Amino acid sequence: MDTKKKVIFCGTPKIGAEALRALFDTNKYEILFVITQPDKLVGRKKEIVFSPVKNFCLENNIKFFQPVKISDIQNEIIEAKPDLILTCAYGQFINTKILEVPKYKCINIHASLLPKYRGGAPIHWSIINGEKETGISIMFMEKAMDSGDVIYVEKIDIEDSDNLATLFTKMEELAYKVVYNQIDTLFDLNLVGEKQDESKVTFGYNIKREDEKINWNSSSKNIHNLIRGLSPKPGSFTTLDNKIVKVLNSKLTQDTTLDKEPGDIISITREGILIKTLDNDLLLNEIQFEGKNIIKENDIFNSKQKLFNKKFI
Repeated sequence: MDTKKKVIFCGTPKIGAEALRALFDTNKYEILFVITQPDKLVGRKKEIVFSPVKNFCLENNIKFFQPVKISDIQNEIIEAKPDLILTCAYGQFINTKILEVPKYKCINIHASLLPKYRGGAPIHWSIINGEKETGISIMFMEKAMDSGDVIYVEKIDIEDSDNLATLFTKMEELAYKVVYNQIDTLFDLNLVGEKQDESKVTFGYNIKREDEKINWNSSSKNIHNLIRGLSPKPGSFTTLDNKIVKVLNSKLTQDTTLDKEPGDIISITREGILIKTLDNDLLLNEIQFEGKNIIKENDIFNSKQKLFNKKFI
């Protein structure tokens, strides 16, 4: 009877956990151990939060490490002699010495259609930039970020109704499917991928605070895509009376109010707040005032006194 091939898995968020779940569910491979990012302190109370990958390991009795730097456990990786190192949204660069360890190389599951959106936030940027499709790419890992030859790609549509949360769910499901169906094909010493077209490379770097701020001098479509590409977390934001207002949902209109400036509140109805942008008016129907709960259409209407004759900046 053939012995199971040995795999080390690296990942951190939910999409990584789904890729790990697929590897686990095949029941064909020995998962030597998992590497995930250190626990985070979250919120005002600084509560410790485990990554979804760590939680999966705890639930299924899988050995795991949480090094600050993966090089801290380089010797453990070398001594384990994995046949394959599989990564999905791990969140750290893997050094050349580790990349050279496994017999069947290091392979990454990336949440974009490479060479588009290399980097840590490809799902966010695919919506923000108005893409109509995205997908999962399986690629050989190199020292440079997400630059390796692509072995396999599977696409899905980005619907107009998608926001960050719904697209993440779809991509997590796709990551599971792709890993479950393709993992066997990765154990082939003759496996080759297709080189990425460097002229078509774009980047989906991690979202920064300044990326979240709405520029009302942009088109309504661009603002709408930003809102849905960051909803529900971290959320896009604007300011009103020097206080933060998060905008979590919006609706495009074909109306254009000519006697207003971008950011001006045109009207407040039971459907939400109508705002002037660079071109068409945009309806905001889910917002959150600083320090308050999220409110939607009718509750926004009931707050109209604090919005009357105001301007978002």
